[in-house]
Amino acid sequence: MPLEGWYNSTSVTTDTLNTLLPGIKTKYGAGVPVYMLFNVQSIADITVAEKNQVLGGEITLDISFYPTPTGGASELAASLTLKDTKFGFTVLVDNMTLSMHVDHLNVNKIVVNTDNIGGLKPFLMKTAFNTAMLVAIPIANGVLANHTLTIPDHLTQFF
Repeated sequence: MPLEGWYNSTSVTTDTLNTLLPGIKTKYGAGVPVYMLFNVQSIADITVAEKNQVLGGEITLDISFYPTPTGGASELAASLTLKDTKFGFTVLVDNMTLSMHVDHLNVNKIVVNTDNIGGLKPFLMKTAFNTAMLVAIPIANGVLANHTLTIPDHLTQFF
């Protein structure tokens, strides 16, 4: 069964996605929030490297983009499949506190399933996405560094 979920945030807009989805800003307007539906199709080739403690693998992920203008109905602008996307991360444990660090995220192939924007080019989108990850991963790691999870050392009075 695929894992599916929505990301609804006013911080993801046609402006921020225009590099990845050229023309979305022109078609739907500037500053329009874009909701995203994620659907994990598969996770494969899971690896754990003892040398650098990176957990990794390949994921195939569908992402659908729905511009949502104020007072208007959402409309499917584009639906993409990110195929064989290599990922790696570490989970650090310090005194029952877990933190995460993204090591890499690299798309091998993008398939355009729906293009209501017009003219989306998978190779250019892949290049833009992989280049953006070079900037986004350090930012994400900065955010992740401030969000740790502490595991209780006693779950109940009996354990």
